[in-house]
Amino acid sequence: MHVSETGLPPPSLRAWILRLGLALFALLGASNSALAYVGAETAFGEWLTTDGKAVVRVANCGNASLCGEIIWLRNEVMSGETLRDRSGAPLRGAQILFGFRRKENTWIDGRVRALNEGKTYRARLSAISQNQLRLDGCFGPFCKGQIWTRVDMRMGFPVSAPTKSQVAGSP
Repeated sequence: MHVSETGLPPPSLRAWILRLGLALFALLGASNSALAYVGAETAFGEWLTTDGKAVVRVANCGNASLCGEIIWLRNEVMSGETLRDRSGAPLRGAQILFGFRRKENTWIDGRVRALNEGKTYRARLSAISQNQLRLDGCFGPFCKGQIWTRVDMRMGFPVSAPTKSQVAGSP
């Protein structure tokens, strides 16, 4: 290995070592932060769906169960019209998550309604972090997942939820 007059490795090697160190730091930091936030209660709150078209409020439904209902629809706000499912019922207020039971830090054995299809699928919810929720819907052995993002609906529309560091740093 070539060492410069300063006793340091050449710049290209120093850059590689720095990138490796940053990658390891990011990896360790991400895993530690996920462990710090993840808990079954983390699933409770208001979540923007992956496509950004709806906000679902996830709450405790009693009997140690979790449920979720649509509380905001982007297309409804844009059009000013009430959007309806295949049966003609309003989408806003529709319960799309139900029957979940807690198993450690995950909600399992639940159901998710795909209102656009008129079908219900087996589902599982797990918090990835304080501000990310993974929903897996399954048909037989095949599952498909979505990542939902926590939002704040106090203003009547979705606003990104603050991170832990933003909350800790606020007066």
